[in-house]
Formats: sequence, C-alpha cells, structure tokens
Amino acid sequence: MSYEHDAAGDLVPGATISPQHQFNLAKMCLAWHENVEAEPEFAQFVKHITDEIRGS
Repeated sequence: MSYEHDAAGDLVPGATISPQHQFNLAKMCLAWHENVEAEPEFAQFVKHITDEIRGS
C-alpha cells in the first residue's frame, strides 16, 4: 500500500492492494490518525487483508 494519485495528480484517499482490493481509508475512519494502530477497526482491517492474502 502506498500513496496513490489520480489522473490529475491529486492524492486518492485510500489504498489499493490490487484492482479488486481497493479500500477508502478515509471513509473507514482509518486515514490520518496519529495512533491508528491502537484503533480496534485498524486491527479488524489488518485481519481482513491478511485473510484475503492467505485465501482464508
């Protein structure tokens, strides 16, 4: 995951792992938090991604 830009060069508020795995972290209230790792929603998101990668 990394910063992404649209065709105009503006930052896209989210993350793309692959075309079928796109997440809008701002809408998930996980963007721009100083200590996002402490949020329960962040742990759930990480588990979701891990499960997707492992094919669970």
